[in-house]
Amino acid sequence: MDDDKTRDIRIGNDERGRALDALGEHFTSGRLDHTEYEERVQLAAAAHTRSELDKLFGDLPEPTPFGSGSSAPALARDSSPAQPPRNGVHNAPGKKLIQTLNLFAGGGTLLLFLLLQVVFGVPNAWLVFIVFPLVLGGIRIWSGQAGGDEADYDDGHLDQAELRRRREIESRRRRDFGY
Repeated sequence: MDDDKTRDIRIGNDERGRALDALGEHFTSGRLDHTEYEERVQLAAAAHTRSELDKLFGDLPEPTPFGSGSSAPALARDSSPAQPPRNGVHNAPGKKLIQTLNLFAGGGTLLLFLLLQVVFGVPNAWLVFIVFPLVLGGIRIWSGQAGGDEADYDDGHLDQAELRRRREIESRRRRDFGY
């Protein structure tokens, strides 16, 4: 019962400001894309209770507006919509496959050529330089890992230009809401 009272307590501009700060941090860190960030900023600016802010951070690590003792994180996770994977791709198993394929793309092609040419005496072994990269590229496309956006989000690191752009967007949104 006390937990319900804590979640329904009304908030003020200080709490909304902390929520916007935390969302800005998650946006510049690459945890939120631009659309998610805009939606959550709108909801944070319009929030009236602590539970409304908790729902915005249910799927995010620290920082949160209320620190690690935020009320009912499990409830917030259950009630927030599931986040779709970026570009429709789950990175966990496919990422290892792509890293392995990238490792073998250059050296593996040369090794396969030498094996076919020298050991087995295949007359057209040079075709491996065309076929092998095409096969690896096909596997990349088939697995959904061929897009260019993964480089921006790889291991959570953003390049400096993207980081600067995200900070400018975050700063502009805070000014728009007067925080």
